[in-house]
Amino acid sequence: MDSSRRTAVHEKWVSGKYNVIIATVAFGMGIDKPDVRYVIHHALPKSVENYFQESGRAGRDGLSAVCILYFRLSDVFRQSTMVCTEKTGLRNLYSMVRYATTQKTNDRGSNRITGAKLVELTTKRLGSKPIVERALCHALLNGHLKQDFHFTPYAIHSYIVSGPKGAKQSTIIMKCKKSDCDMTTKSSRKRKLDDVTAKSETLPDEIYLD
Repeated sequence: MDSSRRTAVHEKWVSGKYNVIIATVAFGMGIDKPDVRYVIHHALPKSVENYFQESGRAGRDGLSAVCILYFRLSDVFRQSTMVCTEKTGLRNLYSMVRYATTQKTNDRGSNRITGAKLVELTTKRLGSKPIVERALCHALLNGHLKQDFHFTPYAIHSYIVSGPKGAKQSTIIMKCKKSDCDMTTKSSRKRKLDDVTAKSETLPDEIYLD
C-alpha cells in the first residue's frame, strides 16, 4: 500500500468511517484515538512492556475496552531469534510468554491506572479536584490503594492498584464542610473500592468511596 493510500485509510478510520483497521505495531504506537474499543494482537510482543504500550491504545477515553492476544509456540521461537543478542531480550520475551500463558483475563482498565488519570476520571464525577486528591491520598495511605511500579529501560512508571484493604468490601466516608474535612472508614457490602460515587450532583457534604 502506498503512502497516500495509507494516509487515506488512516483518516477514514480516525473519523469513524472505518470501524476496523489492520496495521503494524509502528502504526499502532503512532495513533491517539481515544475511543478504540478493541486491540487484537496476532503475534507475540517481545516484552510485557511492549504489550502494555501497544494494548494501551485501547480505552484511552476511560471507557471499557478489550485487548486480545493470539499466539502459538512458533511465535516464541521466531521472536527468540530476533532478541537473543540483546542483553535482556530472552528474559523479557519469556516474561511475556509467562504472562500470556497464565493470564486468561486481565482487566487492566479497572485494576491499573496512573494517579493523574484516576484523579481526572474521578473529578469528572465529583466535580472537585482538591477533594478527590485528598480522598485518594487517604485511600493510598490507609492501604485501600497502593502504587505499582513498572520498570522500562527508559523510565519508571507508577500505577495505582487496589491495596491490601482494597480486596475487602469497604466504604471510605469523607465529610467535607468548607475547609474542614474529616475522613473515616467503615465496613460495607455495597460496591468495590474503585467505584466512586457522590450523594448529589453539586459539591456534597460527604463523599463515598465504595
